[in-house]
Parts: sequence; C-alpha cells; structure tokens
Amino acid sequence: MLPSLSSYLMRLCEHFFKLCYWEADRDRRFRGWDLEISNFRVRINLILRNSPSLKRYLEENFLADYASARRIFLKASHFRKETIPEQPWFTLEQVLDPDWLPWQPDSDNLDN
Repeated sequence: MLPSLSSYLMRLCEHFFKLCYWEADRDRRFRGWDLEISNFRVRINLILRNSPSLKRYLEENFLADYASARRIFLKASHFRKETIPEQPWFTLEQVLDPDWLPWQPDSDNLDN
C-alpha cells in the first residue's frame, strides 16, 4: 500500500503541474486531467479509509513525493527547472480536497 500511496500522490502533483504550467495543452486536456486527478484522490481515500494511520505516511512523504513528481514533469515537459518551485505551493490538505484544483478553466472553455 505504501508504494501505491506515494505513486498516487506523485501523480496528483504531476497533474497539478500540468494544469498550472502546460498551457499549450491545458484547455484541450483539462477534462482528462481533471478526471485522473479525481481518480487518484479516490484511490488515496480508499486506502486511507481502510488504514487511517497511513495519513501520517502521506504527511511524512509529501515533500519527497512532490520532488519526485517535479523531476518527472520536468523531464516530460522539457521545461527549465526554475519554472516549477522546488517547494510545494499547495498543501497536502488541498491535494486531498476533492473540490480544489490549482487552476480552473474559464467557464467558456468547459463546453469544448
């Protein structure tokens, strides 16, 4: 379960980077990225529901998983490393909040 938690947390952070920084694809891919974000959150919450004590594991590994996600995103995007902050600009609580996203499309773009 621990590797799964880290993997889901890393993928969430990676998708937050996509939403905030991958502007060329953002409007076209928002729905898919949003769905994947929801899926990762559901999976994390299922694990935590079965083992609430693992929340502490997430808290202890949040920075390391963020850093791993940052490395993966930078490699995939070829962005300069200065583009993405080394420290998270969002909290673990925001990561797990089903209603929070670091970027929202204009309501005009939701129908596309």
